[in-house]
Amino acid sequence: MSIGLAGLGDLYKCTSDVLGLPLTQQGLSLHQHEKCVNVLLDTTSTLLDTCTATRDIVLQLKEATNFLRSSLPSKMTDSSIESSISNYISSRKRIVKSAKGLVLSLKQVDEMLQPEKVLDNDHHQLTMPCKPKSNKWSLVSKLMQRREIEWEEQAEKGNELDNVDAALRAFCFSKTAEAKKLQSVDITLEALDKGVESIEKGLDSVSRQLIETRASLSSIISF
Repeated sequence: MSIGLAGLGDLYKCTSDVLGLPLTQQGLSLHQHEKCVNVLLDTTSTLLDTCTATRDIVLQLKEATNFLRSSLPSKMTDSSIESSISNYISSRKRIVKSAKGLVLSLKQVDEMLQPEKVLDNDHHQLTMPCKPKSNKWSLVSKLMQRREIEWEEQAEKGNELDNVDAALRAFCFSKTAEAKKLQSVDITLEALDKGVESIEKGLDSVSRQLIETRASLSSIISF
């Protein structure tokens, strides 16, 4: 997820650069593109709200992870570990449920950006005064191709949440080498904690770029 957020941050940076070009602002400021710009403004607001909600979910995951790590006993005489694992699993289920709600919100954003809803019926393509000398969209395309390779590599490795689940299952259902399996749980929780920190940084980056994009769109309206 952190790689995906990094890619989004880069993509929105390129988008802000394109929107900042004088020719882009001149073209989008034409009256027939007013609906398009307004929809994009509404979309950036929705995405910023989604970033805020996602940050809250990430914070909940961070707290659940740190609580479980702090409750892991140095010796297997602590009877509270079963309760701690149960609390972590319950928290994880609530977090996943909240995350699914955000996915639905993002699908609604995708629906908002369908061409027939963004553009007026009589203007199904953007009219630009002339072709810009520098094609920033080629940079966007190359950037997304590079990120796609990173996403595929990350998918093959699995994610930190699944690794924690696997370690917890191995610990709970095994009666041998418990100390070693407990250490494995701690290692995966540490990796998850680092992954959460990366996600937090990615969300901050995406939020900053969305704010810049919104500022560019607002500037186009007042062009």
